[in-house]
Amino acid sequence: MDEVVVRVHEEARLALVRSADGRTRWVSYSASDKTPPHASVPANSPSSPIELQHKTAPSSGGGHLDLNVFCFPSSPNFSLVVPDKSAVPTQNLLLFLHGRGDSHEPFARLGEQMALPQTAVVSLRAPLELPFGLGFTWIDDMDVNGDVIAPDIPHKYRSESLQTARDYVWDFLRVLHDKYEWSYSRLFVFAFSQGACVAFHLAMTLPRDVRLGGLVLVSGGAIVGPHSSSYSTGGAITPMLQVSGAVDDVYPSALTALTHGELTSGYPSHNSHCFTAVMLMPTP
Repeated sequence: MDEVVVRVHEEARLALVRSADGRTRWVSYSASDKTPPHASVPANSPSSPIELQHKTAPSSGGGHLDLNVFCFPSSPNFSLVVPDKSAVPTQNLLLFLHGRGDSHEPFARLGEQMALPQTAVVSLRAPLELPFGLGFTWIDDMDVNGDVIAPDIPHKYRSESLQTARDYVWDFLRVLHDKYEWSYSRLFVFAFSQGACVAFHLAMTLPRDVRLGGLVLVSGGAIVGPHSSSYSTGGAITPMLQVSGAVDDVYPSALTALTHGELTSGYPSHNSHCFTAVMLMPTP
């Protein structure tokens, strides 16, 4: 059956052809052809099809990276590690939260070394400075004698300080979402020790419709205190991975079990698994 070329889409190397009975179909033509086929009917024919238009791809959820410290509440200190600009566009943002007595700079260097594909890294510094140049802390968790309050002992003042730290991190994430157009599902948090305690409290108190991309908690998580009464239930729980040491004397293993218990209690339908050991095989 004879067919005539109605329309040509050169970029897609497709030609719309119509048979004698009026049926049309798109056919490809070889990229080796020096000239595409020509239309055999007038372009303004009533039966001519509509030109193919470029369809804009849906947003990936990745936002802008021109972060301005003065756009964030409290003008926080942070370091930004941007992927190679010649690579594919950045899709994810990883936020580092350090532990007590540390700062954001070592974790920014870690982010550079990790060089995660399509991922920018922000290392955020805790807002409170310890005396004698001992670094920075998220929570005021020292008693009147200057001793650190153990995380398995409830303490009202520490819980209030934990809530303040939670708000500090949440404000940072909220600006990334509202001003810099990062989808919450593209924001990930890697938190260590005390920073992990803040991150867990944040995850358990997020608005019900907010779900982050994921959390990695290393040597930290739930701590004991009245703040746990504010934990949400039944919302969009953020995926979490907690890594703890069996003989960690700073964050004891009993608190790892508490983290798992708080998670399953607040989100009974959430799939969670607890692995008590990881075996490392010696190299030959």
